[in-house]
Formats: sequence, C-alpha cells, structure tokens
Amino acid sequence: MAALLKKRALAEYSQVIQEEPKPPVKRLKLVHKPRLSEYSFDARGCSNPHEVLGVLLTLSENLPLPVDSAQKTSGQLIELFYKEESVIKVKVVSLLGELCKTPGFNPNSLITEFITFLKTEKSHKVIAEILNSLKQIGKILSHDKKLHQKLISLTSQHLKDSSHLVRCRCLEIIGTLGSPKLNDESTATPPGGGRGGECLQMTLSDYSHDRDSRVRTSALQALLSWHQRGIKLERKLYEELAPALNDDYKGVRLAVTRLIWVMSHLYPESLIELEDKGESIRLVDDGFGKICNMINDLEMEVRAESTRLLGSMHLVSARFLHQTLDKKLMSNMRRKMSSHERQKEHYTRGEWATGQKWADDKPLEEVNEESMSLINSGACGAFVHGLEDEFLEVRNAAIDSVCELATNSEQFSRLCQDNLVDMFNDEIEAVRLNAINSLRKISHYLTLREDQLDIILSGLKDFTFDIRAGLHELFGHAKLETKDSLNSCVMALLDNMKRYPQDRLSIWTCMKLLGEHHPDLTLPLVPDLLSTHPFFDTPEPDMDDPAYISVLLLVFNAAVGNSRTISALFPEHTFRHYKYLRSSMPQLVPQLKLAGISPGMQLNEINNKNHLDISAFLKQTLDRLDELEKMDSWSAQQLLEVTMRDLKRIEDLEPSLSATAECESLYLNSQLLLMKALSGTNWSAPACIQTRSDTASMQKIIDLCREANTLYMGLTMSEGATVRQMKLKAMTIQLLHSLRINNDRQAILQQCKTYLDTLHSLQKYLSDNGIVAENFTQSLFTALPDLETLRLSAFTNPLQAAMYQSKPPVVKISHRLRKLRATIVEPTENSDNPLRFTAGLTVDVNMEVVLENVRDIENIKIQVEYADTQTHIISPPISDFRRLSTYKYRLLTVVTISHSLWSEPGSVKLSLVTEPTTDLTSADDKHRYISLCKPVSVLIATKPAKR
Repeated sequence: MAALLKKRALAEYSQVIQEEPKPPVKRLKLVHKPRLSEYSFDARGCSNPHEVLGVLLTLSENLPLPVDSAQKTSGQLIELFYKEESVIKVKVVSLLGELCKTPGFNPNSLITEFITFLKTEKSHKVIAEILNSLKQIGKILSHDKKLHQKLISLTSQHLKDSSHLVRCRCLEIIGTLGSPKLNDESTATPPGGGRGGECLQMTLSDYSHDRDSRVRTSALQALLSWHQRGIKLERKLYEELAPALNDDYKGVRLAVTRLIWVMSHLYPESLIELEDKGESIRLVDDGFGKICNMINDLEMEVRAESTRLLGSMHLVSARFLHQTLDKKLMSNMRRKMSSHERQKEHYTRGEWATGQKWADDKPLEEVNEESMSLINSGACGAFVHGLEDEFLEVRNAAIDSVCELATNSEQFSRLCQDNLVDMFNDEIEAVRLNAINSLRKISHYLTLREDQLDIILSGLKDFTFDIRAGLHELFGHAKLETKDSLNSCVMALLDNMKRYPQDRLSIWTCMKLLGEHHPDLTLPLVPDLLSTHPFFDTPEPDMDDPAYISVLLLVFNAAVGNSRTISALFPEHTFRHYKYLRSSMPQLVPQLKLAGISPGMQLNEINNKNHLDISAFLKQTLDRLDELEKMDSWSAQQLLEVTMRDLKRIEDLEPSLSATAECESLYLNSQLLLMKALSGTNWSAPACIQTRSDTASMQKIIDLCREANTLYMGLTMSEGATVRQMKLKAMTIQLLHSLRINNDRQAILQQCKTYLDTLHSLQKYLSDNGIVAENFTQSLFTALPDLETLRLSAFTNPLQAAMYQSKPPVVKISHRLRKLRATIVEPTENSDNPLRFTAGLTVDVNMEVVLENVRDIENIKIQVEYADTQTHIISPPISDFRRLSTYKYRLLTVVTISHSLWSEPGSVKLSLVTEPTTDLTSADDKHRYISLCKPVSVLIATKPAKR
C-alpha cells in the first residue's frame, strides 16, 4: 500500500501542465474631465424639463467655474428662472447660491433679482430656496450690516407663511445674520399671539412655541447660533424655554437641553424661585437638575447629549452633584429637616398625635411631589441611570462626565469610585477601557479597597492589550489599603506576565511605581517576595526570569525611603543582582546606598563639587565657534574636530541635552567635510573631486542634512534653512563632478532636473518663511532662468561661481531639541532557539516598539534585512499604533518573514526606519530611509517542504 501511495505521489508531481496562450492585454482608456474654462452652460436646446434638469445637474458637477464664466452663467440662469416650472426654479436658485461662493464673484448683483423673485413667486419650496440663497450671500458679505438689516426686514414678511419650510428659513436667517442691534420694527406676531414688536431674541423665543415642531427646532437652533457667534442671551429666556424640555419632538428637546446648559454657564449665580415653596436656588443648580431629568428621555441622542453636557457644569452645588449617584429620593419628596426642627414645628402648631383616633397623625397638607421636591426626581441617580443605559454611547458619555466632575471634587470622586469600578465588567471593550482610564485620572484622590481590587484584578486576564496596559498604569498611580491588597496585586501581575509575556515592560514600570508609592506595605512582604528563610539558605534565583526581575524592581524602589531597613532583609545575591539591574535598567532601578557598594560603581553619577554645569559647558563650547570665520582652513578644521569631541562628551553626560549636542555635531561634521573638500587651491579641477573619498563625503553631507531635518524636533526656521542650504552645496559639488566625468547624457539630465527641483523648493521655503538666503544660494537663484533651459553648458559656470562664494555660516543650537527615537522591546536577541518554518511559507514575529517624538506615524516603516542582504520595507497598519502621550506611541504589530531554503539557521535583522521629511525631498531621497534604532537579530531556520 505504501509503495502504491509513493507511486501515486510521484505521478502527481510528474504531471506536465501546458499553459494556454494568454489573451492580449487590455489597455485602459482614461477619460479626462473637461477643464473649468472649457465648460459652457447652455439650456436653449432642451425640449422638456427633464433635459433642463440634466443640464443643471451637469453644471453643478462642474462647479466652481471661473469668474467670467460664472457671471455669464448667472445671467442665463436668471433668464431660465422665468421660463420653467417650480422644480426647475428650485435647482436654478440653488445653483445661483453656489455661484456666489466663486472667488471674485460679486453677489450684490443677485440680491435684487432674488428680491424680485420673492415678490412674484407663489411656490413655498422656491421661496424657501431663495431665502436660503440670501442667507449664503449674507454670510459671504459678513461685514455689510445694511444688507443684514435689509434681509432681516425681508424675513419678517414671510414669518407668517403657512409653510413650515419658509418659516424655518426665515428663522435661520435671523440666527445667522441677526443681532440685538438689528431689531426689526415690523416683526410679525407669531400665530397664537406673542410679543412681535420686541427684539429679535424675543421673536425667536416666541417661535419656539410654534405649532410645527420643525419651526420650534429652527427657532431654538437660531438662539444657539447667536450664542456661538458671541451674542449674549437674555436671562428671562430661561423660564420661557424650560417647558420645552417636555416637547414631543426629539430635535426640540435636544436644542432646549443645550440652551439650558448655555444659560447655566451665562448666569450661574442667578436665583430661581421655586413654585409653592418660597425658596430660591441658583440657576446652575436648577439647570443641572433639569438636564439630569433628560437622562430618562426615550431617545438615545438626547440621553447621550444630556449626559455629556453634565460633565462641564463644574459650578453645581455639592448636594445636587452627590444626589446623581443615589437612586433614593428625598424623604417624602420634602426638604430634609433635623429632628429639632420637626419637634419645634409640632410644638408651635400644638398638634400631637395621641393615637386614640384613626389617622390622627396624617399630614396637614397635600404633598405635590413636583412642587415639594428640591431636586426633580430625574436628578436622583442620574449618573447611575446613565452608567446602566443600554447604549454604549450613553455609558461612555456618563463615564466621561463623572470623571470630569470628579477631578474637581475630592468628595464626589470617592462617591463615584464604586460606580466606575462596576463599569470594569461592561461587555463593551471601549467602555471598559474608558472606565479604567477615568479611574486612573482621579486615582490621586482614591484608595482601592480589597473588594474593589478583586474586580479590577480580573481585567488582567483580558485578551486585549489596551485593557491590560491601562490596568498597569492604574496600579502604578493608585493607592492600596493593606499589604494583602499589595500582595494580591503583585501575584496578579506575575500571573499576567506568565499569560502574556509581551507585557513585560509595562509590568516592570507598574512594579516600579508600586514600590515607590507603597514602601511601608512592601516591607513586610520582602521575605516572601524574595523567598528568604531566617535559618536556611535558599537557592539563588535566575536573573533571566522576568518574574524575579519584577519582584526586585518592586523591592528596590520601595527601599528608596528606608534602604537600611529593607536592605537588612536582602540575601547576599540580591546585592549582586542590584548592581546588574542598575547598570542594565537605570531608568527602572533607583540609586540606593547599600552596604558594600561604593558610589563609584553607580552609573550616570556626577560629582557636583568638581564638575561644571553641563548647560554652561555647552554654551562655552558653542561660543568658541564665533572665531571660526576668521581662522584659516587648517585651524578651522582643528576647531571643528575639538568641538565635535566635546559635544560627544555632552551627549554621554546629560541625556536632556543629548539631542541638541547630537544635532549640532551633525551640522559641524557636514561643515567639516565640506571644508576639507574645498580646502585645495585648485579644488575645482576634475582630478580633485573625482576621487571616491570626495564623492562619498558629499553623499555623507547629504545624508547628515537629511537626518538633521527629519529626526530632530525644535529646529527654528533659520536653522532649518541653513541645514538645507548645506545640503544644496553638497549637491552642487556632486553635479559639477558629474558634468565633467560622466558620459551618460540621460543620467546627467536627470540629475540636473533633480537639482532644479531642490532649488525651486528651497526658494519657496525661504520666501514663505521670510528668510534671507546666503550669498551662495542667492547667486544660484539669480542664475535660475539660465539653468531652467537644461543646457548642460549653462550649468558649469554658474555653479562654479557660486561655490567660490560658499562660506558655511556658524549655527549655534543652544535650545533643547528632541530626537525621534525607537526602542525595540520585542523581539529580544538573547534567544538561542530559532524560529522554524517551511521554506517558501511564512512565519510571524511579534514586534513591540516604543516610539518617541513622532510627528507622523505614517512615515514609520519596518525594515527586514535577511542574511543574503535582501532588504524589505514593511508599512505597519495605522491601527497597530497606540498613542501613549503627545508624540509618543507604542507599536504592536506582527512582521511576516518568508525565505527560501537555508542550509543552516541564520539571523534576520529587524529595525525601525522613517522616510525623510516631505519638504525639499527629491524622488531619490524618498527611497533612502533613515534608521531609528539598532537592528535586532532574530534567528530563523527554514526546513524543506514535505512531499
């Protein structure tokens, strides 16, 4: 049977497949749209309304038109308006309104036509569209107050129109163009009465009671538009708009809720009289209660908006705020009184219950819950209802509002702690993550209890990395009550590391912060954590165990305040492990004064008594460059070399100034290379610049300038322009070299085009930023018309003359810069077990990278370099980037590796690279990626495919 299977397999592999001839390749024909100037509107040949509508739709697709064509087309559309029916008129008026937006078009010519249309038109839809176009013209002519007054007067004539659409457009014009200074004397009285002769604000208030819900919504939206335009709303609007919270239309309730929120911020301390109570409360408290009541609305949008608005009402009283987390109403819906007050009231009235008669102790008056409650029943447990809502939008908004209010109130933050912890069990991942981040933001007020800790620790088993990372950050900032809580937290974190080894760095940071914040709770746990015994020697743990490193980070950071007490509990090997961790992870291990460890063995420690201030030393180093232009070539080169050596020392001594010193060193290195290339008396001869060393030096200058522009944040415009002009000088020498020794005319022409593109880009950059060019660059700008002819003979003399004027200016970068950096957390290089996969197939490598000072994550790439020098560039998905803070990201991605069969295991190098900046970058530069970190080698082994 085996022989038969083997024969059958060989037969399958020995089949000959004859390919059919491929069909001819189909060529795509690209159809270009006509240019704007080529399109001309003409509806005279149309025989029916459908054809006219088709021509109008074609016109709308070709907008915007040139100014001349727009003026001509507007006249044709006006003629068409008087000939066609209402449907066509609506489209014509709409197009006229769009033509008014054309740059350079004078919309005043259409205002008279639109007013004439309104006098003769009977269709409500056409009138509404005309009013909409007039509103657009008013927005374009925003400073023409006379026009606005004219349009407001015009709208008053149509406010009593029977069509809701016309009334809505009139109210939109008032909201967009109206103001208290443009009171309309002829404002019509709305249906049902009202105050028609008062100001426009009252007119909008009156129309908020219109019979049509759409008109009511437009009136309220117009009031909101006034507020957004900086017009202060009147205080008396509050009582008039409050009943609209019970409107049966969603849009009205949504708009009124926003207006109540606006009034609460405009008049927070204004007093509101409560009906049948004889009491007054602040307007912000009353508005807060009304908005809380809207959390019980039937519509999700209203509930979500109301919950979101509550978070910004920071001036609300504490008693109203605390009531939102309690579902229990006030006793008997009355204001709570003390026992002494109740006894005094009974005594003054002389009425005591004897118990001899039925209902002897009944209340003296009937209680109306709406009038007797100090807070409306909807405010009781408002946030509880929001956090338990069925829609995640409402729950997320409730969490955001609770967090924002809790940051301003320590007492409220303690009250809402249980509610936020309960949201850790939500079924939606986004809600859980929001609750974790919100609890972390207010963690400086809180202390986590043991019962809450059980719920929180269960989230460490979540499959999502963002949830686990958020919990790690929460534990790093929170306070724990007892040592048992700390022990449970540590054990859960160690279990998390066992389940998800990729969380190692995040857990180590969490352990560091836990030790810093809980030194007293860590002290009794040290013997158990380090597995020590008072009488017996325990085996020395493995330093390659991430769990043991986590415990050491916790203990060492807890020993900062009381190192003598905790260090007395350390076994002997712990001191050796401290030395190792202090040298390998100085950012996580603090400096401790331990017995037997001299201060000289600590890294990055500087004796302040005998060492100069680094900032002063940097300034002193850069001040030496002022004499550079006065020196001869040899002395200037020696000064540059000495300065670069001192800058290198500053990089090692002061991390905060390392980016500044490194960027300055890059520029000085490029200046030194250029100076050496120009140091000869007859440097311009072909023999002097055709050597490989000079050609490599020019390319190195270009690479250094590219790195300075791409990797460093904080360079001023003038400094960036100097670096770009340095790059231009290196490109000039390269082009001169090519013009003399290169025989490939096409290659030289392409190099000349690249050079001209760079020159044009630099000219635009300097003019946009108002920077004066150097003499070298200015001479090239002068010769630019001759260079644009692309005659090779016209390049040599201008470039040669410009190089004679080349004197690189001195650049002193004294302010602090930030450098784009990448730190590869996973994979690590210490693995001896290769990743095995079948040759020709793929294997996935998990990669975790921390990126700092990133301006554009789309430029970040992953470079894969195989042992046979093949290099692949991979663009990670944007969704794999997690934002940690401003300009700081964590990249969690999977790199797919594939290769043919290898005879033995080999290494594949993974690294992070970035594209150069887009400005002044030629097509050739875009393929030259800049490395961000040292590559990490991953051992892989391919195996042959089984047959």
